[in-house]
Amino acid sequence: MSELLQPGVGAMLALAAWLIPRHIAKARMTGMLPVLLDLSPVLLVAGLLLIATGRPIFTGLVVVSLGAGFALADWTKREALREPVVFSEMSELPHVFTHPQLYLPFAGAGRVVGGALAAIALGVALLWLEPPLWPPNAPLIAASVAVVCAAGWVVSREPALKCVHCTCSGRPIAPPATSSRTSARAGS
Repeated sequence: MSELLQPGVGAMLALAAWLIPRHIAKARMTGMLPVLLDLSPVLLVAGLLLIATGRPIFTGLVVVSLGAGFALADWTKREALREPVVFSEMSELPHVFTHPQLYLPFAGAGRVVGGALAAIALGVALLWLEPPLWPPNAPLIAASVAVVCAAGWVVSREPALKCVHCTCSGRPIAPPATSSRTSARAGS
């Protein structure tokens, strides 16, 4: 396969991984910075996996499988409970595997198991068939992970967190509202 076609197909799959959940959520394009922030997890996972494997189509397949799985979970929860999947529910993810009988009836066992098996089979086939564009480079992988972790740590702390919030939302972070009873109990 052409060295230009492989990255193109991988990029299209990664773009689909971002667009599928947005379509399910009926998300709007609200501005450049929020859209880039929304796209950043897909780019981050795809970039790190691409650096590690050197296989753009395999990377795109993994990322689109994760995006489709998230979209299926979001669609299922919207259909069953009329509410979206939110980040705080990540703590419940292990229960999907320990108690699947509570979750599979909503999405359909055939759909979940079939999709997972198809993604795994296609991924194994791509690992075997797709030639890497470059060999894995352990120091580059370690440096990339370190930079991502350091950037995440910096952005999750003040004052960078406040700057990111103000830039993306266009408004400053408001202090939490307290009632007079809460203030009286706190001694202020």
